[in-house]
Amino acid sequence: NSGLRIEAASDGGRRDQYYGRVEQILELDYLKFKVPLFRCRWVDLRNVKVDNEGFTTVNLANNAYKDEPFV
Repeated sequence: NSGLRIEAASDGGRRDQYYGRVEQILELDYLKFKVPLFRCRWVDLRNVKVDNEGFTTVNLANNAYKDEPFV
């Protein structure tokens, strides 16, 4: 299962959701601590659908945010 959903909040209180798929997992080693870094392929939010049952369908063929692949 490599799908992910991230909910982000702005300073103004606005909340946005982003959907994507993890393509690569990296680990940054700073000797005293390690940080996981996920390279993702983000989905264009216009291609996210929620049906009457509450299930979310994502079309992974349409990418977005190509210049910001990491989380």
